[in-house]
Amino acid sequence: MSRGVYVEILTYDDERLRPFGKLVYREITEWLIPAGIQGYTVVRGVYGLDRNGHFKNAYSEYACDNLPVSIQFFAETDVIGQLNTLFNRQLKIPVDVIEVPAIDLSVTKLEVMTSSIHETGGAALKVYLNGSEMVLGRPLISELVRVLKRDGAISTLVYRGLSRYRTSHDIPSHRLRESIIVDAILEAETAILTLATLEPLLSYSSGPAVVIPVTIMQSYGISTGPAIGTDTKVAQRTVSGPLRRITDLWRR
Repeated sequence: MSRGVYVEILTYDDERLRPFGKLVYREITEWLIPAGIQGYTVVRGVYGLDRNGHFKNAYSEYACDNLPVSIQFFAETDVIGQLNTLFNRQLKIPVDVIEVPAIDLSVTKLEVMTSSIHETGGAALKVYLNGSEMVLGRPLISELVRVLKRDGAISTLVYRGLSRYRTSHDIPSHRLRESIIVDAILEAETAILTLATLEPLLSYSSGPAVVIPVTIMQSYGISTGPAIGTDTKVAQRTVSGPLRRITDLWRR
């Protein structure tokens, strides 16, 4: 496998395809493995907006329904075409989809994506792993974060998934701590070296290590109430990439 596609399917945790039927995100995940997807991770927000724009909070008794859910996976390009056909035929409600060209660094050499990273100016890294995985007697997650910190990653975010499937086992929600995602943003100047350092560690992960070329843009704004003697221009970084958001793509 060389290049592929990173996909996020965005829906809501209380939506069903039919009255008293299965939840939409559960129905979708049941289609992925037979369609050729090697694994997926489901993430549910604890805060967010529902389909009607109403604020939801997982910790509130009155606003804990319809929280946003993201199904994330990496796939070969030809599999995505098959999924489009399947979803157009099966789904009766709208879902939002994000697709972006990427590689899985755990099974693909970094050289495949090097030129794209230099062209865009940066890279986003998403590593999916089991929280109990170890490397040389140390937690894999700790080693990944240590390298990212040492090499000056712009941002590093670690969070848990709602459920996870890889090869032949499904990790249920009561073992939530086992499903971990490490997100990082890297500048082009250090991205290649950092990813090359991480490459041997990623072979210990049970999930994919998705690398996505992104553009890191520099913008300036006037700070409010600056301390005496400080520069009033404050640099802020934002990240964009060749993301293609398709609203209501899979809608019958």
